[in-house]
Amino acid sequence: MIEAFPSIHKPRKLYEMKKKDPKNIKIVNLGRQSIDRYNKENGMHSKFVDVLEAQKEYTKDSSHYALKISTTMDCGSDGRLCLEVIKSDIYRNNRKPSEVTFDVHREGDVYYL
Repeated sequence: MIEAFPSIHKPRKLYEMKKKDPKNIKIVNLGRQSIDRYNKENGMHSKFVDVLEAQKEYTKDSSHYALKISTTMDCGSDGRLCLEVIKSDIYRNNRKPSEVTFDVHREGDVYYL
């Protein structure tokens, strides 16, 4: 005899951004990875501070995270630190979770043509 149990998970709505907890360890790790990628691609030395905002969207083939990240960087020879906001769009392939794509840019930069 086979018994059917109702699903305890809510169905996911595709293509709808949902707010996520910016303090969640998974979100924080994605934020740190984003800043590492930003520094490498731009020759910068920004330091991760915190994730300010986080959203997640499910698509048919991937998960999309949109993060707003607070960073600091040296402002000059006097040792002052400047705050900078970095935005990151992260795409994770659902079929191959190890395939992650980062699009990281400074807030206010023109990055779409």
